[in-house]
Amino acid sequence: RGGRGGRAPASAGRGRGRGRGQGAPSSASAKRSSASAKRSSASKRVRFAGDGEDPGVGGRLSLRTPSSARRPKKFLRRSQSSGKKRGRPPAAAAERAVDEAPSSKKRAKPKKSSTFADLTFYLSGFGRDESTALAELIVRNGGVVESQIPSPGDGQTLEPFTPSPPAGAPQPVAPDPADHTRVVTPTSMGRTLKCLYGAAIGAPVVTPAWVREAAATGNPSLSPSCTPPGSVISRGGNKTSATGSSRVHPNTRIFAGLALALSGDDGFHAQFGALLTHAGARVVDGSDLAAAGDDDDDDARCDLVVVQESPAERRGFRGSALRRAAERHGVPCVWHPWAVESLLRGFQQDAGEFAAVR
Repeated sequence: RGGRGGRAPASAGRGRGRGRGQGAPSSASAKRSSASAKRSSASKRVRFAGDGEDPGVGGRLSLRTPSSARRPKKFLRRSQSSGKKRGRPPAAAAERAVDEAPSSKKRAKPKKSSTFADLTFYLSGFGRDESTALAELIVRNGGVVESQIPSPGDGQTLEPFTPSPPAGAPQPVAPDPADHTRVVTPTSMGRTLKCLYGAAIGAPVVTPAWVREAAATGNPSLSPSCTPPGSVISRGGNKTSATGSSRVHPNTRIFAGLALALSGDDGFHAQFGALLTHAGARVVDGSDLAAAGDDDDDDARCDLVVVQESPAERRGFRGSALRRAAERHGVPCVWHPWAVESLLRGFQQDAGEFAAVR
């Protein structure tokens, strides 16, 4: 009956419907299943704040400080240039070499001492290099080096008033330059102005060996037991003062009490006049003797006329007014080596052997 146009059997319809529902899924259902799978996976990645747990991305807010903020951050250090491209040592090695290298200033700065404190030195007869080396050694050990002999008036100042010492007490002794002066010369006593100055005031004359030995040992003694052999040319004056030091008192110096007039150039008047004054002489103006008459008092006269031994003075002194006045007053005239030999030998020489006028 169904074949002829009647209704189809119910079993046939149910069979076709079941066939469509139970077969392969449609495209819409596939999309819905993939979306639900994504949501389930996303829900697994999201972590919410809980006890002892940090909030994840997309989780709810929490008052707890994230553990990532509590962890110290690590920064990359800047790599130091090795310097190999430019042929330089690595920076770290260069800094370490600079730190370990000794300071040039500390190495060049020698230690100072006070071995030669209160001593004044006069260097005579040395070349420039040796003189510079000796001067540096003396100054480094507390001494003073002078290039010119002092003027006779240097250091002579008025002393403040002090009451007289009690009867029987030792009289105070004025300081003498010989106690604080050393003349340094290479081998023997020379005829230079500085050596003659040492002889005039009675100062010791020593060699460079004494200076080096005293600086090395720290003992500036002049005792033979403390000095190298031959290092002390002269120990100065042989008169012992109240303090025990060897000295020559100004009143007992070799030309003490003599009035001397000079004839020569300006340099001779300045330098040799100062030397004679240190040796105790009183230098007077030669023009006063030339202008003095026969009836004038003895203050205008002098004991000797010391003439500079030079070719110019040999020619000019014979016809000078000073020579004529010396002959008129009976004053001897001597060449200046008379004073030089007297200082070196320690006593006045015979004026006749050095007479400038015969």
